[in-house]
Amino acid sequence: MPGFLAARPTLLGVFLILGSAFSFSIAGVLIRWIEEAGGWQIVFYRSLALSLTLLVFLALRYRRGIVTAFTAPGWGAAVGTVCMALAQVCVIWAFLHTKVANVVFVFGALPFVSGVLAWLLLREPIRGATWMAMCLAFGGIALMTADELGAGRYLGNLLAIATTLFYGGLVVTARVSRASDMAPVLCSGALLACVICALLVEGFAIGWWDFLLCAVMGGVQTFFSYWLMTLAARYIRAAELTLLGSAELILGPLWVWLAVNETPTAATVMGGVVIMAAIAVQAFATARARDIAPAGPRDGGRR
Repeated sequence: MPGFLAARPTLLGVFLILGSAFSFSIAGVLIRWIEEAGGWQIVFYRSLALSLTLLVFLALRYRRGIVTAFTAPGWGAAVGTVCMALAQVCVIWAFLHTKVANVVFVFGALPFVSGVLAWLLLREPIRGATWMAMCLAFGGIALMTADELGAGRYLGNLLAIATTLFYGGLVVTARVSRASDMAPVLCSGALLACVICALLVEGFAIGWWDFLLCAVMGGVQTFFSYWLMTLAARYIRAAELTLLGSAELILGPLWVWLAVNETPTAATVMGGVVIMAAIAVQAFATARARDIAPAGPRDGGRR
């Protein structure tokens, strides 16, 4: 099987991004299985597990050069660290204050949020098709948020939007710093999240089951989500990465429905469908733009 996939790098990339989407999608179920731990405790132990796992991973990869790996992104590392830490905090509280489907669907708009931030801060151009996809995605978010506001449950959606904004900031930071490896920034962000929680948590004592779930969320689920996505980016185009990665939008609500019988509202489903349509529009537009782009002088007309 490994040899079969090695001979077909695109297929390998597909399996990797689908594995990443699956790993991302089970976060909601793990949160719902928590029995007694509070939000700050969950963030603390999840972030601690993630940071320790990343430290081991980076130590094995860089060995004596691990300090250089943390300082390589430059000033962008500090901004990325703050964005990562705040995203780690907001996403858990978002899950605790609204349905999993709402959080997952809002987070699905990350490519568009990142695009707007890059346009505002870096003056990166945005194509017409991308603007249309953005309007669709933000319309889907507005549909879900309006439904929650009408029911008096708005905090979870606002936290999900904040999470997406902070992750968008992390993406833009990566583009500015041109760092080849953002794992050190993810690690330092997780450590900063631990510090924030240590200052705010009322107590660190939690049950063994809750501790195990937090450790799995940080050290396994979150780690493999990022790692598999990074590996997949080496083998498939960005448009394919975005489109296939959106499988999380289907799987996330499905798992919590099967595991804890949590069903999204009709407005959430409609908003999610609109966001998935926006992702499809963006992915196909990106693929088409790449296919019709003239070959550069360096490749002699070959792709």
